[in-house]
Amino acid sequence: MIRKICFCIPNLEYGGSTEVVINLANEFLARGYEVFVVTAYDFVADKYFGFINKGNIHFYSCHKHNCFDLTFIKKLKKILLSIKPDVISSHLSMTTYVSLIDKTTPIYHTIHSNPKKDFNVAIRFFLKHAHNVSFIACSNSVFELAKDIYKERLYLAQNGLYTLNSSNRKFRSLKKDIDFLFIGRFDKVKCIPDLIKAFAIVHNKNTSAKLCLCGSGREKNKICRIIKKQKIDSDCVLMPGFVDNVSDYYLRSKVFCLFSSREGGPMCLLEANSYGLPIICTKIPGNANYAYNGKNALMFDVHNFEEASVLMEKIINNEVLYNRMVNNSLAAADANLFETTANKYLEIMNYVKR
Repeated sequence: MIRKICFCIPNLEYGGSTEVVINLANEFLARGYEVFVVTAYDFVADKYFGFINKGNIHFYSCHKHNCFDLTFIKKLKKILLSIKPDVISSHLSMTTYVSLIDKTTPIYHTIHSNPKKDFNVAIRFFLKHAHNVSFIACSNSVFELAKDIYKERLYLAQNGLYTLNSSNRKFRSLKKDIDFLFIGRFDKVKCIPDLIKAFAIVHNKNTSAKLCLCGSGREKNKICRIIKKQKIDSDCVLMPGFVDNVSDYYLRSKVFCLFSSREGGPMCLLEANSYGLPIICTKIPGNANYAYNGKNALMFDVHNFEEASVLMEKIINNEVLYNRMVNNSLAAADANLFETTANKYLEIMNYVKR
């Protein structure tokens, strides 16, 4: 019988994969399980300080260096031996280390994005030698892409929305002073330059239009240069950085934009749906988990920012279309609740453990 669940993750930074861990940990704690969270690095985003300070959740950090070192392995092994978990839920690169240390405890590695080719060799090694490791795809699209690699050890637990805040449903009465919103890390895969170019076309026709980019990352300087190059008024592009409580930005916005070239199961689309935001996004498998073209979303080909700009104008200028998509977004949120995700994790863990 499973009573102790240990989550192993690189760190508690901003991002969808971390959000999944936090949601699962809180949900399992509420259901009476003993919950442990072990990170490799000691970085903790501000929004998660309250989480790790909760007395009922046990938090450990190995203080890993940037390069491989035996000290980290020894710390991780010592922590796992002291916890003696019934199951380990591993995420991202932590699977590599955990599977090397623990050969008996059932390990469930969640795949948060499309499997990378350079990781396949390592995964095949685990499948051949680490018989205690199973894999959980975070979305239908990831499952389809990964099933030929992981085969019978692959299961599906589609991401869901942890809470449906009642304030989300009151958005119609609030002033919306942001036309287009993006929330996420400033990474190359997010193709934020394409979003800026598309917005520039819209802004040239409607100089009062506003774009908000919530987040930060390695692409920040490049993004700032592109904004300047596109000659967009400085007060029309908001860049508040990482925001611990993004609710205000969702509530103030009309449309959510995601121009990524690759996604697994983007949590931001689930959140956007819960706030009734219509979505403009790329036609990629990951987005199609929660964005339904012509219903709650309008979709375009990757890097085709001209096509995207047409869709952005269309949705802002057509009130009938906009209101229909708002209702469809809320319906999509209701169809992807986190309780179902948590139930699926427990079902997989109990089934495999037998």
